[in-house]
Amino acid sequence: MDNLALTLAPRLKLVNKLFKVSKLSIFPQSLSQKIYNIKTDLIVNSLQTLHKNLLIEYSPQINNNTFEISNIIWVCWFQGEENAPLLVKKCINNLRLYNSDNFEVKVITLDNYENYTTLPAYIKEKWWCIRKYAEEMKEG
Repeated sequence: MDNLALTLAPRLKLVNKLFKVSKLSIFPQSLSQKIYNIKTDLIVNSLQTLHKNLLIEYSPQINNNTFEISNIIWVCWFQGEENAPLLVKKCINNLRLYNSDNFEVKVITLDNYENYTTLPAYIKEKWWCIRKYAEEMKEG
């Protein structure tokens, strides 16, 4: 575990506890909102620190609007949506329901992944083992 995670975990735990307590009806909603903002800032600042190099690398593209944002929400559930647990099905349905105006939701499965990506032969050989295992899980 890196230094950032070691220093973040206890602070985030404390802020989470404070946030839960602040949700009790005896505290004003403004206190809960302030603690939520602190929690959000803590997470954002930590992620920015952790991924500083990526942010530096991609910031020129973002600032020059050369970074293209897709209107596709990608979800991967290898066993297929029909074999997913109820929670996963609900999440995928909610993505479709609440994003249907602006986004298309595409679910990647073992049956369709080749429609979206090209893998080298040595990866496909390893992939075959994963696929076989997933198909066995489907069956029982």
